[in-house]
Amino acid sequence: MEKGETGQGNTPGSQRGRRENEEGRPQRRSGAARPQMQWGVGSVTHPTLAWCAPAQIAYCQREKSRLIGGLGMGRKHSAVAMMAIAIAAALTYRCLATPPGLSSANEEVDQLTGVAEFKVRVVDADGRPVSKAKVTPWALRSSQGHGLWLKDDKYCGLSPSDTWTDTTGITTVAYPYFRDRDEQIHTTQVSLRVDHPDFALAGDVHVDVPLTTTEAHEIKLAIGATAEVRPLLDGKVARHENLLTLWSDGRSWQPGFAPQRPAGGTLSLSGMPAGANSVLLVTLDGDHATHFSRVTDFDLTIGETKRLDVELRPGVCVRGRLSDNVPRPVRAGRVRAESLNPAEAMWDRVQWMTWVPIRPDGTFVIDTWPADEPLQLIALCEGFIAENGTAPEEVKNAPRQGSGMSCRPQVFRPSSGGSIELAMTPLVRCNVTAVDEDDKPVAGVEVFSYPNVQWWNSGSQFYGSWLVRGERLVRVRDVRDSVENAYPNPFIASTDAHGRVTLELPSGRQFLDVKSDVYELPVFLGRREVDVRLNRGETTDVALRLQPMGTEKLGEWDKLAGVVFGCSTHEGRRICALPKVREQMDVFAARFREAKSRRDPQLLSEAYSAVADAFMGVGDVEEATKWRERAAEQAAKLRDEPHPSTQD
Repeated sequence: MEKGETGQGNTPGSQRGRRENEEGRPQRRSGAARPQMQWGVGSVTHPTLAWCAPAQIAYCQREKSRLIGGLGMGRKHSAVAMMAIAIAAALTYRCLATPPGLSSANEEVDQLTGVAEFKVRVVDADGRPVSKAKVTPWALRSSQGHGLWLKDDKYCGLSPSDTWTDTTGITTVAYPYFRDRDEQIHTTQVSLRVDHPDFALAGDVHVDVPLTTTEAHEIKLAIGATAEVRPLLDGKVARHENLLTLWSDGRSWQPGFAPQRPAGGTLSLSGMPAGANSVLLVTLDGDHATHFSRVTDFDLTIGETKRLDVELRPGVCVRGRLSDNVPRPVRAGRVRAESLNPAEAMWDRVQWMTWVPIRPDGTFVIDTWPADEPLQLIALCEGFIAENGTAPEEVKNAPRQGSGMSCRPQVFRPSSGGSIELAMTPLVRCNVTAVDEDDKPVAGVEVFSYPNVQWWNSGSQFYGSWLVRGERLVRVRDVRDSVENAYPNPFIASTDAHGRVTLELPSGRQFLDVKSDVYELPVFLGRREVDVRLNRGETTDVALRLQPMGTEKLGEWDKLAGVVFGCSTHEGRRICALPKVREQMDVFAARFREAKSRRDPQLLSEAYSAVADAFMGVGDVEEATKWRERAAEQAAKLRDEPHPSTQD
């Protein structure tokens, strides 16, 4: 969470676009999970993306919606989308060359050192420089997607560093030349957060790199607006002790930030962006929430102070049980809850979330929940997962039942009273056999999947992850420190001496990947993963053919894959503007949709030849030669009459 574009979202682990996975979202290289895009509605988040902070989450949903909406695809990993844009990538390769004004010598130095940099200039609405603005890099984009840039990032070998602007408003941002050094995947975009106390927070700054000019990239800050919130309890001003606030400005999720508390019992939220905002008040008794306000929406105007009276009400207790088809005692059971946004809510609207364990008898209790907020619930236990829910009335243009890549939560109204029942369904057995290039079994390889949940009117996340209690999050205001790792990942296991392992996964379309220090999955259309389709009540057998680590690098696909997953960058916009590109994309998409197998050598040989012709047409002999070789490999398979792929 590719989720992807940005903003200061509020729901940890959700993808408002989405995402990412996070990270976004799922790029991987065997041996360790790689940083990846965390995507939004209808996309898939990789388990290693579960650490994506709210800012990336909001970014990824909006990015993904733009990409998928334009392609008419349901998932960024679609081979259809990849080949549909292959020609577009080829035709615009010259747009991806060294930008005007930048020397190739500088790029060679960046490649050798692994560190590149660019300058930004922060100004106010009138173009005057803003000094002492804090510039924080928080995410990176590559051909593999958009994802969180972590401290001590082992994939790129460089940690993000905060910088502050000088008196001219300028500072220099360092970033890794390769997003993944081992795979030689280039960094194509750096996401920044720019903060200054006199201005609204800018958390959605995405800079395509390398810059196409020697000038600094300009970032314009907007003047912040102020909201004064008067908390009321039983019609009287509530005391501030143990009264905590969540608000839609991204500063809400940064440790050390809190509303100002002037005289009169009000809470002052300054530096808020103009336009739609929201706030939620909660009182704590130790680690237990006792009272909540409703999530209150309001609009702000620059130069005016918005005054709000926000009423607190006691939280309600929610009791529930799993359906009777789950055998008792229930093992390793947990329920995850998230509040439901209304239709057309702003992307960074405040939400509340929690989780609770499921008792052996199948019951669960959420001790306290905001009385005015509907619950979205998912559940997972040994052998079972919650059924997909139907779209509630708050969802406009609801997707067709069973469509999409992700699971959907069930929705309940706490005001309805009584106990609720979560409908459950068995997980599907997937028998996996890992073999090497000589068809010999490979033992000790970790095989894993990353099923997602797509929250209604919100983002997506790895199913069953992000076990966060809102009470802790609102107190510590640090997303990563709020996650409780109470259960092992149920969707990963190691192969035995015969190269076999069984995973239990949700029905539908899922993706398999491997972790190994010795072996890797081959790259197919810019990805290292295998697409499987699982049917309820059926056992699916899958063979994974592995190759030695380092046989090929994902970076070899940057020119092709970068167009797909970087569609919001300047390169992508140039591609979409090229004559006949859309027609070529549609033709290739249609061919892959109609093909019985997207790994059919005949289909791939013709497609790769067309890609080679396109690169040759723009004078890129090296890239054209590479695609010619791939076309020849597929043609050789036709002559040798190989067995059908077991990995389609």
